[in-house]
Amino acid sequence: MFKIPHIIAHRGASIEAPENTIAAFRVAGARNAKWVECDVTLSADNKCVLIHDETLERTTNGTGPIHQSDLATLRGLDAGAWFSDIYKGERIPTLTDTLETLYFMEMGANLEIKPSGCDPVRLCHEVIAELNRAKDLPILISSFDDIAVAEMRKHAPNIPCGWLIETLPDNWKAEYDRLGASAIHIDHAALTPVSAAQIVKAGVPLVCYTINDVDRARELFAWGVTSVITDDPAKLITAIPHRPLPSTR
Repeated sequence: MFKIPHIIAHRGASIEAPENTIAAFRVAGARNAKWVECDVTLSADNKCVLIHDETLERTTNGTGPIHQSDLATLRGLDAGAWFSDIYKGERIPTLTDTLETLYFMEMGANLEIKPSGCDPVRLCHEVIAELNRAKDLPILISSFDDIAVAEMRKHAPNIPCGWLIETLPDNWKAEYDRLGASAIHIDHAALTPVSAAQIVKAGVPLVCYTINDVDRARELFAWGVTSVITDDPAKLITAIPHRPLPSTR
């Protein structure tokens, strides 16, 4: 697997711009982030769009489940005014828009597969089709949905896929191997020095979400964490411009 940058911008620079929008990705790039993390799901007409929640209310002026609205409806919504008047008129981006933007900014992406009420298998196949049509850029897939992880590994074995979890199960290595995953993505609050050491010793790339505190990020890197996902890439990249070496104590 290609090298994952040590700091990844969560839904773009989501502390400065509306999450999962082209604006947030552009701000992340301006803050020297090399990758963004973003969420992809399907519209009612099976088009790949970027939005985190299952429903539209929190981050747009729309209502109802995302998967019950077609692309034309979704693209007509305002996805920026909720955050700031500066971003009024910002739209829900398609995956195509996102990949093209990131390519020209020379950035990569951690694409989180979020079924959000749609068929995870269909979502995976639509994402794979989009990636096959897109210009080449670094991509790491991830998902909480085991079906999605297995489906990506089966039909796109050349694309690394991380297993997203909230806590580390006792049988994590067996499950990781069964899914054929390429990395573990875990809530940093659920990680301990012991569990981190187990993962690192097994040679598994370890990605933690969501860290906005510099001291906590440094602590995680000391434990051997590969990458941290942050809402505030400007702060973390300024404080930690390069991945620190793990502690040997």
